Amino acid sequence: MPRVIYIHGFRGSADSAKALLLAEHFQVERDTYPTESVELAHAHLDRFLRSHLGRDAGRTVLVGSSLGGFWARWFAHTLQLPCVLVNPATAPWDSLQPHLGPAAAGFKAFDAPTSGPRAIVLVEKGDEVIPYEQTVRALQGTAEIRVFEGGDHSFVHRDELIAAVREQLET
Repeated sequence: MPRVIYIHGFRGSADSAKALLLAEHFQVERDTYPTESVELAHAHLDRFLRSHLGRDAGRTVLVGSSLGGFWARWFAHTLQLPCVLVNPATAPWDSLQPHLGPAAAGFKAFDAPTSGPRAIVLVEKGDEVIPYEQTVRALQGTAEIRVFEGGDHSFVHRDELIAAVREQLET
């Protein structure tokens, strides 16, 4: 059965609005992971993903938002899974430095050279947290990038998100 694994953003949760929206349309696996430590976040997500993929990778799509987009990109590359990245963080070692201090540099170890076998990136020009131009520059050539007018960091183009996930599941 096709399924989605959702990875939330910094200080988010498995019960975020995007996770619940996805669950209205797809079978969604999600879990809240510790975002305050790079090493704990990676270890937790690695265990979580491998436990779900061990049963049957089948048609699985990773969906990540903000910092979850950074992690979804890493795991899509590592596990060779398709992904949808929503307003993804591309340089959390810089953007999260004010929150995590020098520990934020640990993200550099997980900067994936590609976005996996098939990646769709959804960004909104109105994102007040991660400038969309930064995402486009960082991921150009490694993913299909779709830029939407307006919006904000929460990502308001929900129909387009559902369509992109459905597209990845059907490919």
